[in-house]
Amino acid sequence: MFQLVFAFLAHYARPYLLSYIVGGIMLAATSYATVRIPILIGEALNQIAEAGVESLANAEALAIELALLGLFLVVVRTLSRVLFFNPGRDAQFHLMVDLFGHLLTLPRPFY
Repeated sequence: MFQLVFAFLAHYARPYLLSYIVGGIMLAATSYATVRIPILIGEALNQIAEAGVESLANAEALAIELALLGLFLVVVRTLSRVLFFNPGRDAQFHLMVDLFGHLLTLPRPFY
């Protein structure tokens, strides 16, 4: 049973292996950015609450980091989805073409 699954994956998923690996890395980066953003917001609020106006420079630096992290999140989330979904659609297309080609070779009594 497992041999059939591995043979199937080897035939249809192997051409897109690099895309899946890079997509996985982008997905991990998305998770990191998603967790890091609330931490940055908490740090900025703590600095403003503790020192008031004097720590505004540090809060501005955190705000810039937060904005850049938000932009980073948009980019890596988009890349992770593109790198996962597009190869999946391509593999689905190749599977459907192969299936239809096989159905065309079956004898008429099969239908």
